[in-house]
Amino acid sequence: MNHPLGMAMAAGLTTLALAGCSGGGGSGSALSSTSSSGSTVPGSTSSAVMTLAAGAANPTDSPVRPGTAGLATLQVSLRADALLDVTVTEITITAHGTCDDATAFSAVSLFLDADANGAVDATDVQLGTATGFPTDDGSISFSGLTWPVPSGTMSHGLITMDLGGAAAIGQTFGVRITTNASLSAMEQATGAVLTIAGAPVEGPQFIIEPLIISPTVMIQPGPADGRDTYIKGYGLYQNDNYGNAQSISVGDRDTQPGSRRSFIEFPLGGIPSGMQIVHAEIRLFHSTSAFNNNDVSVRVHRVVETFNKNGAGASQTPWVEGAGGNDLILDGMAWDGDMNG
Repeated sequence: MNHPLGMAMAAGLTTLALAGCSGGGGSGSALSSTSSSGSTVPGSTSSAVMTLAAGAANPTDSPVRPGTAGLATLQVSLRADALLDVTVTEITITAHGTCDDATAFSAVSLFLDADANGAVDATDVQLGTATGFPTDDGSISFSGLTWPVPSGTMSHGLITMDLGGAAAIGQTFGVRITTNASLSAMEQATGAVLTIAGAPVEGPQFIIEPLIISPTVMIQPGPADGRDTYIKGYGLYQNDNYGNAQSISVGDRDTQPGSRRSFIEFPLGGIPSGMQIVHAEIRLFHSTSAFNNNDVSVRVHRVVETFNKNGAGASQTPWVEGAGGNDLILDGMAWDGDMNG
């Protein structure tokens, strides 16, 4: 599958077909030999080598959600020989992983990562794009490129992908440059084909995670649904319950030691099953102040499971709101002398 992208090459120069590339580009000579040091092509007048490696900002293994666009999947760094200006004319990437690469992606693009930060931004230039891979674990060739790499310098390319297709939750994917034959470059002065070294170069493995929808649920219970009461931690009031009060009370009274604490419970039936709460807010309204002329800091805590003071192991929560008032002992929640501090 050939994608003739990028600017036209200078007159008289030909994009080379690469062995093993899907739908190789243009006409030209096939590769004659490969070695551990690189790939060479007949007619080269130079022993110069262009090396490739994973970039310093190559992304790392991570989860990604369906529908993500512009995901950076591979940063590759290309270094030219110290004495020669180089033009990269073709680069081929190959997909891997458990997802069906032919249906999982809506776009695959190649960028010149000008600032080498591993992300597409205003300084980067798009060199080519394709609608996706031709087959599962297939290859895409960005050919017809005029990607300059000046002598002795390093240039960075960035592969991005749009997950606009049918990848399933839990499946994995990634891309790599498999062999030195996956990249073609020439000397700018002579047009001679360079030796390439450094492959394979691989990006991270990504895994498709569930698409998390974050609805906002408002809970505003009426008198029959919500429960609230307050308790007093001083004197004869420690066993009293105030479940029938029209308001709740917190803070200290100047004339007596001890404090008041309030308890509120909300019905949670409106939260969809299986959802995880990531953020919650409570809104309470101040009505009046009494017995204390100073500012009071109010703290909110979650009520956790506790056990009775006699050590019998019986749970004191969840609690009963109660319907009592002053001096109605043991009706619902009471301070009971164990909550000092």
